[in-house]
Amino acid sequence: MRFDGFGLLDGFEDERHGRRSIVVFSPVGNRAQLEAFVRHVKKLGIGNEADFAFLFRKGLSAPKTGLSELRFFEKTPLGTSGCFFAGQALCHSLGYKTIVVADLDAFLDSRRTFGSMVRMAGEEKCAVVPLSRAPGKQLAAGNYFVMNQWGVFPREVFDEAGFAIPYTCRGGEDWEFSQRLKKQGKLEVYSEGSACHPRAGSTVYHKMANGAKFYPYVSGLMLAFLFSSSYLRYLAWWLYYSFIADSFSDPQMAEAVQCRRPSVASAKQGQPPRVLIRKASASVPVPSRAIFIPASLLQLAFFSKAAYGQEEVLLKMPRWHLWLGMACAALLSPLRLVQGIGAVLAWQKERKNYPYPIMPSGVGKAAKAYLKQLKKAAGN
Repeated sequence: MRFDGFGLLDGFEDERHGRRSIVVFSPVGNRAQLEAFVRHVKKLGIGNEADFAFLFRKGLSAPKTGLSELRFFEKTPLGTSGCFFAGQALCHSLGYKTIVVADLDAFLDSRRTFGSMVRMAGEEKCAVVPLSRAPGKQLAAGNYFVMNQWGVFPREVFDEAGFAIPYTCRGGEDWEFSQRLKKQGKLEVYSEGSACHPRAGSTVYHKMANGAKFYPYVSGLMLAFLFSSSYLRYLAWWLYYSFIADSFSDPQMAEAVQCRRPSVASAKQGQPPRVLIRKASASVPVPSRAIFIPASLLQLAFFSKAAYGQEEVLLKMPRWHLWLGMACAALLSPLRLVQGIGAVLAWQKERKNYPYPIMPSGVGKAAKAYLKQLKKAAGN
């Protein structure tokens, strides 16, 4: 087999049982998750229908699973977005007819869903995704899905629309890719099946409580808005996160919002927690974000806690500090808007440094641009 890692990957191991037309790609950052995933696909019988391509985190050993598999290795830490881009491009370059992208901790509800999505993707020549739900929860309203949770792609989709972008480093690439496919009429939701996947960081408070994990994802999503030219959405989220960052005096959140070269590394540890999330004694209905955020801010300011579903948010800073922060945030909002507009204008000049969209013929250039981006981020 000819191997071309685009400068991103370092070697491979081929344990395929012949050659199948379908390949399931998954990044591997955790051995335990891989073991659970292998048990899942074998139980459903998917292991008998597809080859598997696993991209292992740098430094992680690669066990044999008994599947028909290819094992690849990072040359440098790529982040989640970089791994999904590299995996799509790699499987496409290997000539597979159907490419399935699956998170290791996403579990498909049935073999029937898998087969139906593969057939649907082949017949309609479009990407097909199942609905997504959290463990123990009903399906979310509004046809909620994530592209990387058992998304099925006929190779024609990549030929015509390109690949997901790596430039967001951690998160956001699935949103940008879904928007691009929707605009081109190349995305369908398979509503008769679902993938079960843990959902974390659902509110801004969850992100604040574990900023080291979630703030890089905030940076990635903001960058995804820029790549998709969703400037009004970008400005709305810029104002929203800036108001929260000012209210809670959270410089790391502010940095995450303003960063246009996010790093694969976690945000810095060390700042004192602003909030704490704990299980509530009683469950309350989960309101919309438009209602919950202003209501919860007032609850925290008056009572130091706010309820959210089966959880509650506890304020870990003096209430007077939050009151003062909210007053400053309100006064600073016009300035934050001007700063956001300035960021959009600066992006118009920066965007030319990144090949976009990334077509099969431009994978090498995109990989070089991403490696350059990672080096710059590491130097900041």
